[in-house]
Amino acid sequence: MSALLTAPELLNVIQELDYEAELSTEIDETFGEYSSITITAGEEHFWIIPLGYGGPYFEDFSIQSFIEISGNPHLVANDWNEEDHLTVATVLYDPDTELPIIHNGSFIIRLRLAPFYVDELSDTITEKVLRIFDEDYAEFVEEFGNATN
Repeated sequence: MSALLTAPELLNVIQELDYEAELSTEIDETFGEYSSITITAGEEHFWIIPLGYGGPYFEDFSIQSFIEISGNPHLVANDWNEEDHLTVATVLYDPDTELPIIHNGSFIIRLRLAPFYVDELSDTITEKVLRIFDEDYAEFVEEFGNATN
């Protein structure tokens, strides 16, 4: 499979790689149809692929997950980002208070693999991107924290 993929086609590729995933679509009166894919990666672990409003065909995607950590979130993010990872860790902030978000007594870090812009979004590229995120995610959770909803 090559060329640009629709959200259902991308979902199918992800599921064929043995990931449990579902497609969500919402309608916004101003911007139109918004699509995202949620991948369940364990009992409490999940990843989100926000496809956005660009459909029906997509040429790129990013993957992100939210992870609770108990330590200093800035040191954790800095430690992670100084290593040779393709994912980036950022501390989530409350826009009203401008303070880091705390959930269940833990800080929240977003682990994100930035969009891959390619001429063709193929099943091979999708598999590589998912495997990269899968490896980084497992390493981050093992080293720093637990996944959160």
